[in-house]
Amino acid sequence: HAPAHLLFRMAQGQRRVEGRDLDFRDEIYGHLFNPGDERPTGSMVFDICVSSTSRKTGVQGLSNVRVAEWHRIGTLRFSEAVCSYNGDHVIQFHHPRWRDDRNDSSTYVRVREERVRR
Repeated sequence: HAPAHLLFRMAQGQRRVEGRDLDFRDEIYGHLFNPGDERPTGSMVFDICVSSTSRKTGVQGLSNVRVAEWHRIGTLRFSEAVCSYNGDHVIQFHHPRWRDDRNDSSTYVRVREERVRR
């Protein structure tokens, strides 16, 4: 079965990029480039973790989910980066429709943002 939750966590040993009013691009480039270098020599490493154990509290629309029992399944390493206007303001990622059962694609429950049953 597919896990319910996915977490990218900064791997141990990654240094913290310090500074006031940092933009996320400053932090990314701070991991990849040493001051004065024209080519990237560093990397950003994330642990990929998943879990299917969670507890939801609150009311619909104002709920809180606490996830437990994270399992590390791999590593993601970035050694190059490009920042652009389009990456910040234009590109969009479409997400799959909601499902009653995340492991069965035939159970999606929204069409044109309206709840339906099939």
